[in-house]
Amino acid sequence: MNAPHETRPGIRSAMLIDGQWRQAASGETFAVFDPATGQEIAHVPTGAAADVDAAVASARQAFRSAAWRGMLPAQRERLLLKLADLIEQHADELARLETLNNGKLLAFAHGLDVGGSAQWLRYMAGWATKIDGQTFQISMPFPPGTRYNASTRRAPVGVVAAIVPWNFPLLMAVWKIAPALACGCTVVLKPAEETPLTAIRLGELALEAGFPPGVLNILTGDGVAGAALVAHPDVDKVTFTGSTEVGRLIGARCGQDIRRVSLELGGKSPVIVLDDCDPATAIQGASAAIFFNQGQVCTAGSRLYVSRRHFDHVVEGIAKVADAMVLGSGLDPASQMGPLVSARHRDKVVGMIATSRREGA
Repeated sequence: MNAPHETRPGIRSAMLIDGQWRQAASGETFAVFDPATGQEIAHVPTGAAADVDAAVASARQAFRSAAWRGMLPAQRERLLLKLADLIEQHADELARLETLNNGKLLAFAHGLDVGGSAQWLRYMAGWATKIDGQTFQISMPFPPGTRYNASTRRAPVGVVAAIVPWNFPLLMAVWKIAPALACGCTVVLKPAEETPLTAIRLGELALEAGFPPGVLNILTGDGVAGAALVAHPDVDKVTFTGSTEVGRLIGARCGQDIRRVSLELGGKSPVIVLDDCDPATAIQGASAAIFFNQGQVCTAGSRLYVSRRHFDHVVEGIAKVADAMVLGSGLDPASQMGPLVSARHRDKVVGMIATSRREGA
């Protein structure tokens, strides 16, 4: 929609393309909500094909530029380390922004999402100076007496389209951009429609760290923008974390185009409690596995297999843990579980519960 609106002070609401903050070519925006209250906290640009073209062109130009292509690996390493330092310096702000936009508990946002992002940047920064090739001798017997040597050299792929989900917006963004930038690629990052705010802030910090314009672009929008990005002929690699349904579509398109692709999709992870397991430990472990981050985790322990010996005890124990949990805003220190990310997702979960009851649960 395109309507008069106000964005909460301190929250930027624009896309980052070629080092510049822009609105969508169409002028359209969409609302971003605080899932704990349902209140609008920002409007961000609704990116579409024209904006994808601009972002990819910016990334391609940056990839070819002397400022980035000619940069020494140790210089890329320093930039990533600087970005890690900036994330730590703004840890409180980033954690609160993540909780405000995603709903997760503030302590988890601070320790895992923000702390993990800084750690991952530092780890990948070290790889910038350790990417090497091989030289070896080939046993080619003809013509007699001739010796052959072969060598390999690792080169950056080019423009990487990185599409991230809403459950760990900042951490997933950093997981994708850090290795790409360490290798010398350029990136167009598309955050989830529900949770774009920390990605935008990450773009601000990347500019502050000194990354050249166009090396990291932040494209906001819905599935239309994502589809245009995946299909863009000047994207060399697609990396996607999200639903299996969308992953199938992306995989099929990349297969059709013979394009490099990495997919991390939904899981159905089992928790197995055997006879020799301590039931109290199993109760705590299984509860944490399914309730962490409101269950919005691709590796959540969403299937539970318990031996007959412990079945009743473990099931009753997990039910007691659930009954005792304090629900509320992720910004409230008393909360033990925050809200689901959106009304749409809440309705989907409620629908699954209704289906389960109809089927005998």
